[in-house]
Amino acid sequence: MPKEINYHEVLISPLTTFISEVGKSIAEAQQVLDSHSLELQKSIESSVANKELSDLGYQATWYQVPEVQVELKMTVYYEENESSEVNKKKLFFAPFNAKYQNNFNYKSEGSSSVKLRIVPVPQPFSLEKFNKV
Repeated sequence: MPKEINYHEVLISPLTTFISEVGKSIAEAQQVLDSHSLELQKSIESSVANKELSDLGYQATWYQVPEVQVELKMTVYYEENESSEVNKKKLFFAPFNAKYQNNFNYKSEGSSSVKLRIVPVPQPFSLEKFNKV
């Protein structure tokens, strides 16, 4: 009898989910960096011990995630759902690793590479519009 496979364990998911999770992780990391810099700046401005630094105009360092590149060796699976009223087509991806290879008896010749590059861009709107409300 074949062993039951835990699909979450081999990380099979639609490509949209994969990209979305990478984006969320980058945003969370940037938010942590920003929060730390803001806390440090507040500490410099409010602390008696840091008064000299504040008087000199010392500023906390702000860090930015300027670019993220992801390249993974993946297996690709295409699924077309014709049973519902809406014909849905999805691409599913799973990292090509030893666990996937052993569970599915998959050959590396069929794997693909997924390359993703995320870079910051200027915001497409002015925040002044939102502050006037």
